[in-house]
Amino acid sequence: MKPAATHDHRYAFPALAVLSLGLAWFWMAHISATDPWYRNTDMNIHNMADALSLNSGFPPGVVDQPAAPTKFLLALDYRIRNALGALPNWTLKRVARSPEPLREIAQLVKVGRVHSQWLVIASILVGAAFIGRVTRRFDLACFTVVLLSGSSGLIFHGLLVRPELLCATFGGLLATHALWSATESRGSAGRSLWLAVAGMFLGLALISKLPAVLYVALAFGWCCFASLPFREDQSAENRPSGAWAIGICLTAAIAALLLLRRISPMEDVLNPAATIRLRIAATTVALAPLVLLAAVRGKFAHFAVGRVMDFALLLAGMLLCFVGWFGLLRAVLPAGAAESYIAKVLTTTVYPEPLLRLFTVAEESHRWREMGRFFLETPVLFPVTTGLAIAIAGLRAMPARIRLLTVLLLLQGLGMVFLLSKRQFLEQYSVFAQIPLLMIWALGFFALECRENDRRGPRPKWPMALAATGATLLVITLPVALVPKYSQFQPDAEVPVRGLTITFLYDHDAHPPAYLTAMKQRYPTREEFAAELNKFLSDPANRY
Repeated sequence: MKPAATHDHRYAFPALAVLSLGLAWFWMAHISATDPWYRNTDMNIHNMADALSLNSGFPPGVVDQPAAPTKFLLALDYRIRNALGALPNWTLKRVARSPEPLREIAQLVKVGRVHSQWLVIASILVGAAFIGRVTRRFDLACFTVVLLSGSSGLIFHGLLVRPELLCATFGGLLATHALWSATESRGSAGRSLWLAVAGMFLGLALISKLPAVLYVALAFGWCCFASLPFREDQSAENRPSGAWAIGICLTAAIAALLLLRRISPMEDVLNPAATIRLRIAATTVALAPLVLLAAVRGKFAHFAVGRVMDFALLLAGMLLCFVGWFGLLRAVLPAGAAESYIAKVLTTTVYPEPLLRLFTVAEESHRWREMGRFFLETPVLFPVTTGLAIAIAGLRAMPARIRLLTVLLLLQGLGMVFLLSKRQFLEQYSVFAQIPLLMIWALGFFALECRENDRRGPRPKWPMALAATGATLLVITLPVALVPKYSQFQPDAEVPVRGLTITFLYDHDAHPPAYLTAMKQRYPTREEFAAELNKFLSDPANRY
């Protein structure tokens, strides 16, 4: 009699996933605990000051990232910790009244790092859930956890507070997940709702970081190609029609026009060009449902009408995101402050040309140099993933929409590299490329199994076990890539501190006026602040 088959291997992948998450958290916590809190003060202090300003009822200062969700969530984290009794100084006024403001600032920066670490873990789980939804395989979802836990570009954002993490999560993961759900939906109501949700996530990505415009373009491309009738799903509905689509579009258009009417007096911060573009967008969304009244004949006309409504629903979701964001701001800010802040964010998001001209370098030599430095960071990832994506796209045994999803993820990764190469320090932004490219690896092993099933042979277990072991080794050796990437970003750990560090902490022009006023009331001159800061840091116990 043969012994009963065991299924112990089912626990291997969840165990590897938990181990990988634990290692990722350990590396982030270890590096943060052994690294001076005043290193990388650029975005750390900028976002901390804006979060304190939001909690004090003042709008942030200069909006250039624009990093709106990053600042809001950090401010919310401060509020929650205060409510739990873990952070007594969570507003500008409390920090200014503290006997040792520098000690409070150090504590706030450390809280921000822990905040970012939780966001990194959440992003990893979101990516794993998406792959699990697409493949309907729990082991592949666990494998995605292992892969993303070994991404130096992703884990890098658990060491400091920057907006790229949320931009990649909202636009590259959550919006893509919603788009997948929309094209899987067979009813017009479900498709309309999912497209609007995808538009909301795209809006959140845009008010996080301007390169999210690539996600918007790829989202519409996905709607066009994923709506084609595939052989395995001839009955899928590709036209979001009916009351749901009309209701969403009209609601978004009216809400956006009401918001514009409310913030139009903010002429000093709301650019007229941004106002015009938002009105055109609202008008387009309001008029788009009229195409549903047209008597269309033929497959092409039917397809075109569906894509017009797809675009309108994506745009409607983005407008609803802007309006909903203003509602969140009103919950924590007075009316005037909330209107000023949303006007700054919308100007930066909808009319970014002046900012882009200021911060980009036009020379092609600069672009190719930056791209080369970025490819050298992970020299194996790009050629292997590109070859894998081509192989998946040509594999007929794979479902057509998964093949198309692979192409979309590849375009996300490589498109972000090309788009961001006009900026310096491209290595900081590798999260945009590494997340989608690593997810292609998970789809690659799904493709391998589809190929084996198509051959009607037994499914081999060694490729997946070998890949999981390799990905786990990647997580274990993560500091080899992570530590140099982090330390060379801004080497300002020395004492006495550099002048740039003093600027970010004391009188940077990007800080809100309320923060600058509070600092100058406590330290009237820059020299006094520098002397007090160096005195505080002379004790090694105050550096970490």
